[in-house]
Amino acid sequence: MFTTAAGRPLHGSTASFIRIARHQAFRRHAWRAHVRWLAAVAEQKKQTTLALPSEARYNEIGVQQLSSHVFDQIFLNGTKPPPPELVELSKDHLRRHDLLGKNTDKSDPIAFDLPPLQGDNLDHHFHKLGLDCAEPFLSNAKQFARANPPPKPRQWVRESGWTKYYPDGQTEKVDAPDETALCFDTEVMWKESPFAVMACASSPTAWYAWLSPWLLGETENERQLIPLGDPTKDRVIVGHNIGYDRARILEEYNIKQTRNAFLDTMSLHVAVNGMCSQQRPTWMKHKKNREHREMIASQTPGHDLAELLSNQGMHDEEELWVERSSINSLRDVAKFHLNISIDKAVRDDFGELDREGILEKLDELMDYCAADVSITHRVYSIVFPNFLRVCPHPVSFAALRHLSSVILPVNKSWDAYIANAEATYQKLSDAVQERLVGLTENALEIKNDADKWQK
Repeated sequence: MFTTAAGRPLHGSTASFIRIARHQAFRRHAWRAHVRWLAAVAEQKKQTTLALPSEARYNEIGVQQLSSHVFDQIFLNGTKPPPPELVELSKDHLRRHDLLGKNTDKSDPIAFDLPPLQGDNLDHHFHKLGLDCAEPFLSNAKQFARANPPPKPRQWVRESGWTKYYPDGQTEKVDAPDETALCFDTEVMWKESPFAVMACASSPTAWYAWLSPWLLGETENERQLIPLGDPTKDRVIVGHNIGYDRARILEEYNIKQTRNAFLDTMSLHVAVNGMCSQQRPTWMKHKKNREHREMIASQTPGHDLAELLSNQGMHDEEELWVERSSINSLRDVAKFHLNISIDKAVRDDFGELDREGILEKLDELMDYCAADVSITHRVYSIVFPNFLRVCPHPVSFAALRHLSSVILPVNKSWDAYIANAEATYQKLSDAVQERLVGLTENALEIKNDADKWQK
């Protein structure tokens, strides 16, 4: 027997009825909560998924194709049915291999909303997207390849920052080159600092030269970056291995990317006349043989040996591909495309001389830097049109532009990563050194023991 809150006694049957009623009320409440939860999950799934209901489509021989929803978005005007004779030919081919009518895997149709098609078909769509991404840089790059920069200056102004050199010989100090297209090169005293000490650039109308304030003794801060001007201005910058020079440009260290489009003549050459790593040893071997033959022929007074060495039959193997490719250095690329030889001996001065030594030979070194710029533009005027012939789609150029303008934001942990990587390298290097020393000492201990060496 149970007692109510008012103190009245209840018999067992009445108490059981109350418990059952309360339990049913709780179940109804729990069920409503479960239904609300299921509805919320369904609504959330509806909001987070892009999948849409659609019908499956199959071709004339039963192979599943795009769903009807996706098909209608891509093929705006539909498609024509294939010729009956080709369908019958396909069926006959499958029939002869006992494959006609065999069940194939049938998946649920995949359907979702695509971005609006830009044009009548996929070809027009991607061509337009490529042009939208490539312009105005593509037009500027084509125009720059046809341009003829003025002759390089004969004298250089020793003033820090940028100096503009007009074709008539006049000079002007400027904050940065105000151009839409530049051919650019930097020089670095790589033993002293990774920062540039000088740079040269040419445009269709003028030359520019930059000198580091540290090089001229105006400051002891060697960490000097090169400004190129308004980062929002569309600008094409050409160079050989331009990524090396880009690392020394001031505006490229802004987290907001500039409108500079860097075009690498080395990459353009690789796309058109490059070689894979496995071909390089063969190419180097034939290059040395060719240079050796030319040297012997030039030093031989008789014509018979010279004629023999220049026999076309000796070069048949080279003609297969060696003569149609070169490695990637500016010297070899210029030799391949322009048939000119570049003297790179002056470059050693940047690794051997100190600041005072560089200043003593400043004019000569500036001439060297400007010569590289001039040759790079001549190479560019050849390899860029060739690249457009090999890779004519605007998406190729647009991808090239973005690949050369990547950034890697880092925080203070980057220094820790560099330190850990260097420590790991030194540890492994010391272990190898210790192992080699141990092997050497063991060899010295038994060097006079003939029995050891005869085993």
